[in-house]
Amino acid sequence: MGERRVPKRDDDFNSYIQNTTAVLAAVGPPLGYVRLGLSLEEFTEWDRYANDWKAVFPRYTDLNTRTKTIKDEKNIIKQYFTEFSAQLLTRISASPNLSLGDRNTFNLPERAKGTKRGKITDVPYGVLEPVAMATVNVRMRMTHDAKRSSMNPLSDGLELRWIILDNPVAAPKLADPTPVDPVVVTSTVPPSDPMEMPNTLTSTKALFRHSLPASASGKRMFAYARWVNQSNPANNGEWSALLQTNIL
Repeated sequence: MGERRVPKRDDDFNSYIQNTTAVLAAVGPPLGYVRLGLSLEEFTEWDRYANDWKAVFPRYTDLNTRTKTIKDEKNIIKQYFTEFSAQLLTRISASPNLSLGDRNTFNLPERAKGTKRGKITDVPYGVLEPVAMATVNVRMRMTHDAKRSSMNPLSDGLELRWIILDNPVAAPKLADPTPVDPVVVTSTVPPSDPMEMPNTLTSTKALFRHSLPASASGKRMFAYARWVNQSNPANNGEWSALLQTNIL
């Protein structure tokens, strides 16, 4: 997953974003983006980047209209689109409807037939971080002492299974002259088996933001994570220790 799919050079990027948008916008049935596994919302965002680029790139290439502001806007669109499309391109690359022409247009070369990946032997370390109302950052790394988020090179992504529970509450203290710590009690506890978690997602990034239902606000999120090989699940890694955080 280390190859660069979205071209860096302006002219190449211009061709790439126009051609890929045309494939996704193709009239079906099915519609192009549906055929390749994207949602309407994801295609709409892709198309918005294409339109923003179409508006700014001619003003950059024309020396009479080029300014530092135009140059900065052009570079920001390229940067944001590259980040936005990364996970979608990984999903498209796994689509059973992907044709050879699609592979060439989206720059998704097929994995060499002889390429094999071994069993994943480590577990992810990480944290769940509340960042906004009913929103958490998931931050994972390969080793417990690493300073940056990182993906296991043998994996296609990170699988997260989670549950939302009411926060434990402190039992009221009885009148007693001897100070005691409050007893934390709860009527429910998270499953000890990750496969019993009712919610699941897979991400191609080791650091990503996940939005929860508004009803999760004020509760607590519990989760397990593991590295996964989507083409050969027998090589999936082991589950992490239980992760947890309060939800804003």
